[in-house]
Amino acid sequence: MVKEMGLNNVRFKYIGGKRGWPGDVPVVHFNVEKMKKLGWQAKHSSDEAVRIATRRLLSQ
Repeated sequence: MVKEMGLNNVRFKYIGGKRGWPGDVPVVHFNVEKMKKLGWQAKHSSDEAVRIATRRLLSQ
């Protein structure tokens, strides 16, 4: 997101723990096997999807 926003010299501060905020889920695993059996195929990787979503939000 930082790169897509054109920001430079951004510092990230990790303060420990598994969650970023109260209620955050540290790890999510999706099982897409049923969708694949129906012919679904991902068009983008997770990283690409985040880039695309960021660009779309910034263009609004």
